[in-house]
Amino acid sequence: MRLLNTTTFLLEEFIGSNIPKYAILSHRWGSQEITFQDIQRIDTMSKAPTKSEGWFKIKGCCKQAVLAGYGWTWVDSCCIDKTSSAELSEAINSMFNWYRMAEVCYAYLSDVSILRPEDNDSTSNEFRNSKWFSRGWTLQELLAPENLVFFNRDWAHIGDRRHLWSFVSEATGIKDEVGWERASVAQKMSWASKRETTRSEDRAYSLMGLFGVNMPPLYGEGENAFIRLQLEILRTFDDESIFAWRDVKTVSGGMLARSPDAFQQSGDIRRFDNGDYDKPPYSMTNKGLRMEFPLLTARHFQMSIVDADDIYLAPLQCSFGYNNPMMAILLKHIKGSQFRRISPGELISMAEESLLISRLERDPDTRRTVHVKQGDDSDPFFRAPHTCRFSVGSNVASMNEFDVKGRYISKSEYGGFVFEARDEEAFYIGSVPGEEGVTVALEFTERADDDSQASLVTNRFIVVFNIYNARARLGILIPEGDETIQELLEKRVKPGDWMTDGHHLFPPKNLLMSGVEVTSRLTRALDGITYVAEISFEEPEALQDIRQMSELPNDEVESNPE
Repeated sequence: MRLLNTTTFLLEEFIGSNIPKYAILSHRWGSQEITFQDIQRIDTMSKAPTKSEGWFKIKGCCKQAVLAGYGWTWVDSCCIDKTSSAELSEAINSMFNWYRMAEVCYAYLSDVSILRPEDNDSTSNEFRNSKWFSRGWTLQELLAPENLVFFNRDWAHIGDRRHLWSFVSEATGIKDEVGWERASVAQKMSWASKRETTRSEDRAYSLMGLFGVNMPPLYGEGENAFIRLQLEILRTFDDESIFAWRDVKTVSGGMLARSPDAFQQSGDIRRFDNGDYDKPPYSMTNKGLRMEFPLLTARHFQMSIVDADDIYLAPLQCSFGYNNPMMAILLKHIKGSQFRRISPGELISMAEESLLISRLERDPDTRRTVHVKQGDDSDPFFRAPHTCRFSVGSNVASMNEFDVKGRYISKSEYGGFVFEARDEEAFYIGSVPGEEGVTVALEFTERADDDSQASLVTNRFIVVFNIYNARARLGILIPEGDETIQELLEKRVKPGDWMTDGHHLFPPKNLLMSGVEVTSRLTRALDGITYVAEISFEEPEALQDIRQMSELPNDEVESNPE
């Protein structure tokens, strides 16, 4: 470790137990920083570039250290030789510990002029809005030191972290100053989700110390740096909150987030341990991330919007806040043990399924080993563009006196209807980019018995199919009034995953005016691109009794045998 003498401004190397007590500086980098090469050319303070912004910070840091009785200080700009890749790598992996071992950390806020923030005052806003709180590297510099003191642009004392914690908490989203290390992986990621770094890779490298992991920095790898960080975390922590992220833009299908941005809504996610369920460790294979889940199939969902039978709920050992039900993500079965994450912008609360999950977790036969590949295109739906075929069997509807009266497609340029058989209506959706969605629908209307009934309002229902980001869904919409299918859906269909946002449009029970219940099921064919909707009808018991009586011969009444 290389330290700067606070009186001579000379650098000296220290190793192991020989490291003396030192102060350390936390700051935002500017355009006039003093580098390792610059400081070597400074023999005395009189030869220093006194008008340099970087030197002003170093001089102020050394002055505070001398006043506190410390003969040494560490400043990242001049104590690291960044021309040496080996030294830079060592420094990046050691930096958290260097801040933790320091006697005191001086946080220099170059854009703050106040002496002390006050409640409900513009001074508190100036403190909270300092860009120091928005930089990636300053997160570990805030949390690692045991003693941290804030200074304004003139090196005037503002206050220490403990006394200013309420303002710091508002600026960072970190609730617990002392117990922050017990926070879940998702919570820690949320603290970094709105922070910025000059180089994209540093968003990952600046978090290594926070999680106690090490890895070599590889500048130029881009977002893969954050993927590597998550893999290192998985090797160290058994914390499934690392999968509790949301990213509506990603189409990779993997379990790992592309950047800390995906954790912006994860600040209140808590992990919990299930002592009855000892999962095997995670491992990365050529088939993807290997993990074990008690998967719930579509029949367990109890949802009005039906997912295809290749969609599974994968429960996570974490929840929103305390004493709340666990969450789950959606996985799509590809083949064998291979799955993909879909609808990554959604985390599902498992309130209704908690008891079921608890039972499944205790039953080894229901646990399933899955492989989830990051950025794989083995499934046709993850290639762009992709083609989809959807069909509805119309024979069952026809047998129940319903005919197709209207058709709708949200983006006609992506496909159209193809009538292939008398008992089926089918359409193709082609050349749809993975991040776009398409909605199609069929309106079924009950046949009138005679001309006198033609003017009356008849039973109607609309089968709505949506494909978005490789997730196929089906819903039954019961129209109210006399709006056409075009008018109904043009008001409701939106870009993106509109069916999730508009789930209230699809009631849990799809009851027609007659009391008949219409249900649906969506299956995926073996070819991987064909979905089939199955429609069924169930009459209420009272209507069944009336129908049975009407089918008896005149003057005969069915009697129950004693």
